[in-house]
Amino acid sequence: MGIMSLGELTFVAGAPRANHTGAVVLLRKDNVYRLVPEHIFWGEELASSFGYSVATTDLNNDWTDLIVGAPNFFDRKAEIGGAVYVYLNPFGHWDDQARPIRLNGTYDSMFGMTVNNIGDLDQDGYGGE
Repeated sequence: MGIMSLGELTFVAGAPRANHTGAVVLLRKDNVYRLVPEHIFWGEELASSFGYSVATTDLNNDWTDLIVGAPNFFDRKAEIGGAVYVYLNPFGHWDDQARPIRLNGTYDSMFGMTVNNIGDLDQDGYGGE
């Protein structure tokens, strides 16, 4: 399945310094082969480096989902030192997207420095677990 629509190529680009919070952009090719932004995900914290790493995989056997690393996400009180955001794809309608699932790293861990699609390790039909 696709990330935006069936059978259409989508480019995913991270921009960890965009707007000082970071961003991830979903792009598609238009009729004259230019890349056009289709949807932008914005980071939630200043200087979190949201979009430093990005990966796509199908986590729940429907459409391609998005995973975004923000290694400089920081919360001193909660002792968080990095985050990974999981966006479950709502059938390509990203404007209707509910809040992502945020996984937090431990203090100073820079959790989210890299994210990757590791495939279907336990061969249950779902990727990335």
